[in-house]
Amino acid sequence: YAGTLDLTQKIGFSPRLAEMVLEFELLEGAPAAFGVELSNSQGERYRVGYDAVENRFFSDRTQAGDSAFSEKFAPGVHYASRLLTGDTVRLHLFFDTSSAELFADGGSVALTDVFFPSEDFSVVKLFAEGGRAKLIGGEAYRLKGIWR
Repeated sequence: YAGTLDLTQKIGFSPRLAEMVLEFELLEGAPAAFGVELSNSQGERYRVGYDAVENRFFSDRTQAGDSAFSEKFAPGVHYASRLLTGDTVRLHLFFDTSSAELFADGGSVALTDVFFPSEDFSVVKLFAEGGRAKLIGGEAYRLKGIWR
């Protein structure tokens, strides 16, 4: 795929409480960055994925909702270098109402972020910037809340 691929209808449930396991094949001429984007009707979004140019994973909460309570909260994107080599990038993601966790490449890299959207994220998309990404496998699971 190139650009974005909306998965909201495909998975059949809100990404508000979800687990996703995605595998991408790195091809010659691969996109500069690819991953998962959560968004809502207020134009807020959270992005997590892989930057192929810099060989690092990222978590971007800079547009994911309220951050006015502190100038130190969400000043920029969080990065973690990719430790493994190879042509397959695996993203294991857990999403909650106000947090996201990435365990990449079998857990060799982990990123966790919190965010405060003004309404729940209701749309989940794959994105690829600067080229086409090849998704070779994917699963999504609805998670239950603990306060039920």
